[in-house]
Amino acid sequence: MFITSIRLFLLTSMLLGAVACNSDKKFKEPDQSVAVANLAPSVAINSELEVVEGQTLFLDGSESTDPENEALTYQWSQISGVSIALIGSDNAESSFIATEVDKDETLGIQLTATDPQGNSSMALFEVTIKNRIEISEIAFVDNNLSECVKALNVKYADQITELICIDKGIVDANEVAMLENLVLLNLTNNELKTIDISKNKALRHLWLGHNGLSVIDVTHNKLLEIIWLYFTEISEIDVSQNQLLTSLILSGKNLTSLNVEKNVELVDLYISFTSISTLDLNNNEKLVSLRAEDTPLTSIDISNNKLLEAFYTSINELTFLDLSQNVKLKELHLWKNKLASIDVSANVELTYLLISDNQLSSIDIYQNTKLTFLTLSKNMLSTVNVSQNTELTTLDLWRNNFTNLDVSMNTKLSKLVIRENPFFSCTNIEIITEQLPGIEFLYDTNCQNP
Repeated sequence: MFITSIRLFLLTSMLLGAVACNSDKKFKEPDQSVAVANLAPSVAINSELEVVEGQTLFLDGSESTDPENEALTYQWSQISGVSIALIGSDNAESSFIATEVDKDETLGIQLTATDPQGNSSMALFEVTIKNRIEISEIAFVDNNLSECVKALNVKYADQITELICIDKGIVDANEVAMLENLVLLNLTNNELKTIDISKNKALRHLWLGHNGLSVIDVTHNKLLEIIWLYFTEISEIDVSQNQLLTSLILSGKNLTSLNVEKNVELVDLYISFTSISTLDLNNNEKLVSLRAEDTPLTSIDISNNKLLEAFYTSINELTFLDLSQNVKLKELHLWKNKLASIDVSANVELTYLLISDNQLSSIDIYQNTKLTFLTLSKNMLSTVNVSQNTELTTLDLWRNNFTNLDVSMNTKLSKLVIRENPFFSCTNIEIITEQLPGIEFLYDTNCQNP
């Protein structure tokens, strides 16, 4: 909905007294008084710029002013376009019922404001009467889309605010452009190659994942809050105009870069399974969840993302990660990187920690007393102190170099994995079995005697 405020200032001429100068270059007083003409009013119109056929449009000229603060008279008139009947045309406020039209029509309306001396000013503006499209009038190219839309059982296109057509075999969705009041569009898991949503300016939620989309333009959809485009073929996306975005989900190996500098409202960001090699998150201070898995990332700076609670960055090439500023982290997933060390001492809220398939030879989790899930498999660890991690229910130490493990304080354990620790003590296995008889305990039978 658009509102316009139009002001037109017309000033009548002002008679200025002549100022004479004598031969001594001294100013003389004027011989007669200065006559100042009455000034014309200034006209201000407040109105919507669009109206749907059959609906009422209200016109407001009450903010028009007179320089002498005198009462104004008003006259509204139509000067072009399809015929309308103005109601209250001689008042500050007027209205009309939009004529039914076969296509969008533009008409011109003029307001004249006059003061008691007869001085007038005029202002002109244009209003578009929108043709109300019936669903039956839309010539759908794709029958699957047609059936999905018609299943909503509405008469007019402008009645549709949500369209959910998942897994319908839709190949062509061009007619979506005629559903201009769409707020939510979900065409997940179809066969789309392209889609034009430039006219769907009311869109807030957009789901187009699992399609063959190779290009997408969302620069006209400035109200978007959610974009989900997982598993597509797109190679680039410009989200600089989508400054209300809170959730952005992207995946697809053709995508090589992403700029989220202007998306300061982002709370959730997912760029897994892409070819994005660098990512600047300095402006995204509201991020709570970040997933950047199976990308070519060799480094990432999340020091300015202090609200992060979940961070997943597996199957990357990270050799270093600074978590000192991420004190709200609850979930940390670092599977299959190249980390030789990691400091999680500041992350005391962690409940889920997975650092499998790295190069760790030691780790300190003494401060992480809220951990319930801990996986350190496929590293080079020979010891870990879990005495303070009394909330642990799952502990996975598969394929390391442990010989012994003290879990006497971990009475809530329901699963323990120590397989492929070739020098693990048989005696220690017996002790653990006695201490925690009810747990799922996975170990190798070819353990080592002390």
